[in-house]
Amino acid sequence: KYGHHSWWLIFLSGITMMLLCDILMRNGNCIKSVCTLSEKRLMGNAAQFVLLMVLFTLCGSMASAAGHMVQLIVPVRHAYWIGLPGSLCIAWLIAKGSPKPFSVISTALMALFLGMTFLALHQNRGEETVLIPSPSSFALMKAAVYAVGYGAMNVAVSISVMCQSGCGRSRTSDRRAACFGLCMCALLFISNALYLQHPQKMNDAFPIIGFFALFGKRGYIACVALLYVAILTTLSALVSTLRSSLEARGLSPVLNALATLGLSTAVSLIGFAGIVNHLYAPGGLVCLVMVFLPMIKQNKKAY
Repeated sequence: KYGHHSWWLIFLSGITMMLLCDILMRNGNCIKSVCTLSEKRLMGNAAQFVLLMVLFTLCGSMASAAGHMVQLIVPVRHAYWIGLPGSLCIAWLIAKGSPKPFSVISTALMALFLGMTFLALHQNRGEETVLIPSPSSFALMKAAVYAVGYGAMNVAVSISVMCQSGCGRSRTSDRRAACFGLCMCALLFISNALYLQHPQKMNDAFPIIGFFALFGKRGYIACVALLYVAILTTLSALVSTLRSSLEARGLSPVLNALATLGLSTAVSLIGFAGIVNHLYAPGGLVCLVMVFLPMIKQNKKAY
């Protein structure tokens, strides 16, 4: 959307993720899990509420995305409204198992998507690049703020994992955070290179599907199937985190299920594109102010 400015905006988002990741890894001993904190002086009730709302927002967007994937490959009327709650229920059942397979599946999916992305880049090599109008200064300022918000949101929903991956206030934590930030930038740069070749698809909710449709019906179905699995694994991880967080607050299993699945479904009614465009970045900025800044202030002597 921002043409050549997209490169430094991605880098800004990556740097934000790297710095916040480093803070979490250095202070992982202060946090037991997302929204279940051992020291309330780091995060009060307001911060915990913000994190829960961000989790529900992301869960709703993934549920909506899963419904769209079902709609694309199942020739049934109201396939979206069948796939959305159905995927949430499947995610609830998957979340009861061990989370270890998620890392294996995610690694395999990342490798597959990278391979398919390089194929698409090679397929489109030699095409004329469509010029994108240069954005105004105000638009770039807003984009920079939103880039920080997107980075903060992604880290906020990964607090538990990042805290567990830390090594205290050591250089090892710094190196891990730096590797994470650089890897995220590299992955986003590769995708951006592909999207810049097709700016006419920038308003599509899932532009990558259109790219792989170039490989025929098999490419189309393979892409939708891979996307669905990726969405389902993410949704399962989010549901698992929400369920454990609500259990820690004393909710009964029935109320827990109703709250997790019900609120996620309610958020999904906004629609995937609407959630991504209007809630992701603002939610990340709220997390930055309510969650991360107090943490930085509380631990400023460590930096």
